[in-house]
Amino acid sequence: MHLPSRASRVGPATFWIASNWIVVTVAGLTIAGMAGGSPTGSSTKATKASGGTLVGLSASNPLVGGQQVPLANAPGIVGFNVPVPSTSIASQANLTATWVVASRQQAALVFDQGSLTITMDPAAYQDPKREYQAFVAEDNAQSCVGQVEGLPALVISPDTDCGQSNPAWVEFDLNRIDINVYSAGYSDDQLLDVADSMAQPT
Repeated sequence: MHLPSRASRVGPATFWIASNWIVVTVAGLTIAGMAGGSPTGSSTKATKASGGTLVGLSASNPLVGGQQVPLANAPGIVGFNVPVPSTSIASQANLTATWVVASRQQAALVFDQGSLTITMDPAAYQDPKREYQAFVAEDNAQSCVGQVEGLPALVISPDTDCGQSNPAWVEFDLNRIDINVYSAGYSDDQLLDVADSMAQPT
């Protein structure tokens, strides 16, 4: 893995996530985003998942309207391969839950009770590197364009937004699937290792 040297500053704008569809609550921190067309946050009321149970939004349940399913069922529901990392901090051995939203083709993997979460859905952009460069130019948090197995990746350092409270984050496009790996407890380098393991040829 390779990270270019970082020379970004933290700007005054509110921290945002390039994928712009997920809302996550991690250790009391709410990352504001848009999901299903409406803003949500840590105070979101529980919603009824189709065919599932009442679910609220948290680090251990990161999808609005998500339904918990067996890992083996997820690809058939969302319509794409759901890669699982194989590292000491995230693997099938400590996979806590698999969540899906069939109508939006979203999937999420939660490891170690929410210590690390991975979300994925079909990529909405044609040029990932350009999107990541645009994010870095916003300077909302210390970020750079790195690499995951030769693929461009957005890498966001933890605790570098204007509130110094954002999680570490890695976003990359794998076969037109937008994958986001994030954690409030691990470093961006550790998340890059997780992402690298997901992008390994099978």
